[in-house]
Amino acid sequence: MSLTIQQRFGVNSSLVNQELRIILSDLTAVGLEGSSPTADQILDAILQLSLLNQPQNAVDDPTIGIVVAESLLNKAFVQRGTTEAGKQIEYQKTVSSYVLDTITDYDPDNLVS
Repeated sequence: MSLTIQQRFGVNSSLVNQELRIILSDLTAVGLEGSSPTADQILDAILQLSLLNQPQNAVDDPTIGIVVAESLLNKAFVQRGTTEAGKQIEYQKTVSSYVLDTITDYDPDNLVS
């Protein structure tokens, strides 16, 4: 079964009149704190929430259009740039989009649901 708007974006989220409303306090369930998060922090929290809320067998469910999965190499130490601040830890997730095999071009409108 496809995830709802609330399962993807938080219990108080809504989609009304072409406006998606995400309540940041809903994302504290996955660790997002603070009143002024960056776009990257919000996107990461949404991916984490999707992973948390999707069923264990999501990859085998033909009604779920987006599946977020932990990668086999979940955590790696990396150097980005040449400064000390470039020593970072990379956490990997795989995001898969599913469309019917009769569709030749990827378009979000064609995701299964």
